[in-house]
Amino acid sequence: AGIRSSSLGLEGINIIKNIVERDIDMLLLEEFNTDPNFSSWFLATAFPHRQQSPCIGAWHSVSDPELGESDLIVLYENRFAILIENKINAPVQLRQADRYIERGEKGIEDDLWEAFGTCIVAPAQYLEDKKDFQVFDSMQSYEDLSQWFSERANIDPRASYKQSLLMEAI
Repeated sequence: AGIRSSSLGLEGINIIKNIVERDIDMLLLEEFNTDPNFSSWFLATAFPHRQQSPCIGAWHSVSDPELGESDLIVLYENRFAILIENKINAPVQLRQADRYIERGEKGIEDDLWEAFGTCIVAPAQYLEDKKDFQVFDSMQSYEDLSQWFSERANIDPRASYKQSLLMEAI
C-alpha cells in the first residue's frame, strides 16, 4: 500500500518516503486555514457540546518558554481555541497533556481566547495504548480524519491524496 506514483515507471515507489508527524501537522494546518467545512466538522466532532463558530485560523508549533510547544492551535470566532497534540509513534513526553492545559489557561490569561479544549490526534491504535491521553479533552483518530477525506474524494482529488497520506501514517 502507501502513496505511490503511477507514472514514469515509478508505480512501486511511495511519493513520500516516510510520513512523519510534521507532514500530518501541515496537512491539518492547511485544512484548518483553507476549508471551513473541515474546521467546522473538526470542532463538532472533537467538541460536540461546543457552539459552532467559523474558524479564524490555525497556527503551527506555538511555543511558550516555560510550558513548551503546542503542535497546532486552532482559533474560532467565538474565541474558543483547540490546542492539538499530534502523534504518530513518538513517546509521550513528561506531563505533556498537563502542559497543554497550562498553555490553554495562559492563553485565557493573555486574552488570546476565552475558552479552550485540548485534543490529541493520532492513529487509533496509538490512542488505545496510552492511558496518559485521557487527560486530553478530546481524542481524534487518524482513521476518523481519513474517513472525512474519503467522503470527499469523488469531488476533490486533494481529499483522496490526503486520505492516502493519513493511511500511510497509520
